[in-house]
Amino acid sequence: MKTYRVFFRCPGGVIVGRQDLLDAEDDGIAVALASQLFDACCDVAAGFELWHGPRLVATSYARQQRAGDAGSINAETQASVARYEELLRDSRWTIAKSQKLLALTKRSS
Repeated sequence: MKTYRVFFRCPGGVIVGRQDLLDAEDDGIAVALASQLFDACCDVAAGFELWHGPRLVATSYARQQRAGDAGSINAETQASVARYEELLRDSRWTIAKSQKLLALTKRSS
């Protein structure tokens, strides 16, 4: 397993949060996981950068979605987010402020 770091950025490029110790078997899996995490909280970040040590693995700046736009998340992404619920819960940044993630949690209850 490789350890990756994800930086979440605002529209101006400023880092608004990060997730360390994201473990994955390879870059492709790490990119998919980072994308799923970003999709779950894209109402509080405009994009992400994925790093493995000093190497930039991927950068993604998606369109900013409206807060509470949980309907745009498909069932597969919802299942992925649920699998990584502990990672999301343990995150040390503003992911907890994500209205989109909160809406998903309420819908799945």
